[in-house]
Amino acid sequence: MRSKLGVSDIVAAMLLLLIVVAVGTSLYLYLYSRAIAYQQSVSQEIIAEEIRSKQQLAILLVHGNSTSQEITVIVASGEAPVEINAIYVNDTLASTNTITVNSESVMEIKVTSPITIASGNVVKVKIVYAGGYANVEASGEVT
Repeated sequence: MRSKLGVSDIVAAMLLLLIVVAVGTSLYLYLYSRAIAYQQSVSQEIIAEEIRSKQQLAILLVHGNSTSQEITVIVASGEAPVEINAIYVNDTLASTNTITVNSESVMEIKVTSPITIASGNVVKVKIVYAGGYANVEASGEVT
């Protein structure tokens, strides 16, 4: 009889040890997979921010035409391509078309003015892109 009691205690201890090891291993694997997923998402965000930080855009010239109510904006980009998301004229949204300016290039963008422009008016243009935004003020032209 004694030997049966001893075996039962050993079996119980071994089962308890196996349960603890299984729970510990499961917890470790779950936390490890979550940590790897978090690390990958942070790495992707860092890469996206690096790309955004390399985007540079300068407005070289703004030309307003009071006859056609059209604004011409000439922009230059830096070493990375720039994706223009929106163009504002005097704080009024003029265009939401996505425009891509190639790297190290100059591009002419024409937008219809959302406001009426007249000779001698001051036209303020704001361009919003992934790297930030650029502002410029210029006078309209009589045609």
